[in-house]
Amino acid sequence: MTTLAKSAYWFRNASKLEPVMGVNFSIKNVSEEMADDLRAMAARNHRSVQGELMAMLEERLRGTRKLSALEAAQEVRRLGIRSEGRSADIVRELRDLDAR
Repeated sequence: MTTLAKSAYWFRNASKLEPVMGVNFSIKNVSEEMADDLRAMAARNHRSVQGELMAMLEERLRGTRKLSALEAAQEVRRLGIRSEGRSADIVRELRDLDAR
């Protein structure tokens, strides 16, 4: 890809080049409750409302949804992944080292 061709692209998540978006959408007649929920969701995810809507579209259309902590734990259990030690034992050991 030439430098000129790259200028028509932008970095997303600093990992891959994607085309610059050229289409605008408008959503009308959104209830205040839904708008408040969207604002709250965006704030929880440290995104703008626009960023949250884009993430929601991307998740739905491309299947790129990130797992919640609970979903990740359930997937680990389902796959039978085990760790060598228990977290509580490691924390206690580190705590005891700090106390010396």
